[in-house]
Amino acid sequence: MTNQTTPAGNNTTSTRLKLQSTGVTAYCSFGPALYFHPDSETLIAVDACDNDAIEREHGRLEKLLATRIDAQLRIDDLTKQMTALDWHQVAERDRLETQLNQ
Repeated sequence: MTNQTTPAGNNTTSTRLKLQSTGVTAYCSFGPALYFHPDSETLIAVDACDNDAIEREHGRLEKLLATRIDAQLRIDDLTKQMTALDWHQVAERDRLETQLNQ
């Protein structure tokens, strides 16, 4: 990678990257990340080392919430279908009940 700077007064930089891997591990250090907590209306500063753990935990919780919402929508749909059935549709009711229990 090469950096080229332009004359003073112009703060632009152009960079050229190689398309081949050099095998060098890249590290990035950055300061604390700021998060806004809406319930308490406070800003929370998190160290860089803790930031990764928080992001991973956020991803896991987000996935669990999406799974829960999907399951609730499925349960609501099956319940609605079951309540729309007539009393003589026993086989259909049993099929929907089996799906609901899964």
